[in-house]
Amino acid sequence: CKEESIRFIYSYFALYGDPLMDREIDPFPEGLLKQYASLGINGVWLQGVLYQLVPYPFAPELSLGWEKRLEALNDLVRRAGKYGIGVYLYLNEPRSLPVERLSEFPHLRGHVNQSSGLASLCTSAKEVQEYLFNAAFELFSRVPGLAGFFTITRSENQTNCYSHTTKKTCTCPRCSLREPYEVIAEVNNLLAAGAKKANSSSRAIAWSWGWLPEQMQQALEAVDKSIIFQSTSETYKRYKICGTGGTVNDYSISIPGPGEWAKDNWKLASQSGHECCAKVQLNTTWENCNVPFIPVFELVAEHINGLKQAGVKHFMLSWTLGGAPSPTMKMVSYLLDKPNTDDSDVEKFIEEQYGEALSPVVQQAQLIFSSAFREFPFHIGVVYNSPQSSGPKSPFFPEPTNYRATMVGLPYDDLDGWRSIYPEEIFEFQFKALCDKWSYGLGLLKGWKGEKHALYDELVNVAEGCLVCFRTNYHLIRFTRIRNDMLIRKTNDRIPEIIAILEAEEHNVLDTIRLQSADSRIGFEATNQYNFCRNDLEEKLLNIAYCMRYYNNLK
Repeated sequence: CKEESIRFIYSYFALYGDPLMDREIDPFPEGLLKQYASLGINGVWLQGVLYQLVPYPFAPELSLGWEKRLEALNDLVRRAGKYGIGVYLYLNEPRSLPVERLSEFPHLRGHVNQSSGLASLCTSAKEVQEYLFNAAFELFSRVPGLAGFFTITRSENQTNCYSHTTKKTCTCPRCSLREPYEVIAEVNNLLAAGAKKANSSSRAIAWSWGWLPEQMQQALEAVDKSIIFQSTSETYKRYKICGTGGTVNDYSISIPGPGEWAKDNWKLASQSGHECCAKVQLNTTWENCNVPFIPVFELVAEHINGLKQAGVKHFMLSWTLGGAPSPTMKMVSYLLDKPNTDDSDVEKFIEEQYGEALSPVVQQAQLIFSSAFREFPFHIGVVYNSPQSSGPKSPFFPEPTNYRATMVGLPYDDLDGWRSIYPEEIFEFQFKALCDKWSYGLGLLKGWKGEKHALYDELVNVAEGCLVCFRTNYHLIRFTRIRNDMLIRKTNDRIPEIIAILEAEEHNVLDTIRLQSADSRIGFEATNQYNFCRNDLEEKLLNIAYCMRYYNNLK
């Protein structure tokens, strides 16, 4: 190994804004850095925008405050360094500009998105190439301790002329004559070269998110060999759940990676001379973002062992969610630090973590949780749109709203949006199976009569926090299906079933209030902050009372 394994993560409670400008919202306080170091995490990341960090030649007014941001960044690098933690920036460059802002530099204008009015800074233009190189050089010169950066060069924001386009749709007169992989490689190479000139030990990571599959080999050969190649581990992992099949896009713990796509690309990258990095979600995902970790140690261990077998050296441990210090993260380091692992290692870790007497109960419970979570009807549409993100605050609607669910936001009563590729009855069945199995595992865990301690209490609260969100999903699915059935048939004959669901959800909400009072992490996630709080849950109780009156009046 040339250098140590990178294990970097996003802050558990960062505000996704401009934390370097506002020191009051420091995403990495000393306590968090110390906890990360104790868990074997040696890197943290946050977003950076080049024109906010160094003077911008094309629109200088956009750089206002850059000196203050660099002062804060240097301070973060210094503080993190005390704990052996490097700071990495997420660079998504060069940022597009409104067409009118490039009126003084029309020769730099590349692809224009007609709907947004944004124009790419064409990276085929020499001035833009010089800007990328010089900006990276200046940034790493002014922050000499900065560990490195990673890029997304296709999708996310509009940046280079191929960030949101293909050969057929690119309107840039220069880049349309080039291949997408050439432009993608060029951006990564320029940024890496500038950073390396300033700091030879800096690390550059190119995330292949959105890269064209048919040009992967060419891209890997064109990207400088010093650049680490990163792939999302579980992408295109195939699955079949209760007869419904598909492939994972991202954000899956219930279906552990790595998938063949990532393994094939890591193999190609290694053959091309690159070290490899896996982007993973290990604590939690949008499958249930309302808990600091999902206690499915078996599934996480399966994923980690697969990554070790694939020969992956570096690990991006979370996107903007999933950054909580947790037993899961402790187990990940425990497994990664072992040269060889087997099925007994999870049991050994649990015994070390929870003690000899309690460990058999925890082991049995987490195996049941893992089996239950495999029932999750995974699809990226389900993950983004179904109610588990807003959790038990999600209201019932006795009459159709005709609104569509929003991404990890407001689910409304959009059953078709929630279920995505799954038939209604299968969708309902899977969440019932998940809840039933999870309840059984939780019962075993809560039935422990021996000595209890803080780690046990945390595990029980988090496991119960998972269940209340899954139960709300099941209740909303069943309620909406019955409601729709009665509306279609123009009858009220299933009102007793509706009342039973409302009563069950009332108990579920009361359980959630109790849990959140005991553990303030329940309901919290880094980007949306609190998906639900006490007032939301009390409002849900009013919603249930209203629905009770509504349906009782129809009897």
